Amino acid sequence: MKTKTIAFYLYIITCLTALFAIVIDNDLLLLVSKPVIIPAVYFYYLTKTKNVNFAFTMVMLLSFVGDTIILLKITDPLYVMVPYYLSYLILIEFLIGDIVKTKVSRNNVLLSLVVLAGHAMMLYLVLDLQSMDGKKFIVPFSIY
Repeated sequence: MKTKTIAFYLYIITCLTALFAIVIDNDLLLLVSKPVIIPAVYFYYLTKTKNVNFAFTMVMLLSFVGDTIILLKITDPLYVMVPYYLSYLILIEFLIGDIVKTKVSRNNVLLSLVVLAGHAMMLYLVLDLQSMDGKKFIVPFSIY
């Protein structure tokens, strides 16, 4: 069996196991299966590429750290947001690089920015309607 096939099957099995753990509300099974998902994706990436991209490696590592923080039930939202925020910044860098390479028209970029602004406004309004405890997180969540 090829290494990339093993990585793919590992990913499928752990995803199904994590989904099953969520459905039956079994925290122990989720705690065992979910941390394997991102390493399985990274393992598959390593089998498919010859040159490892450091930025992609950082995205995977930061996502893994974010998932681990969530699984450990750390309740402070800022601790959860930081790794995901950093990984999203790296992904945005990938996106901008792809936009420059493909020479996307300015109209499409403008439309994307309008849609992004609309989503940010809806997020702000939803957070503003939350309880008083949620009001202190409006600015960090809006930046996120």
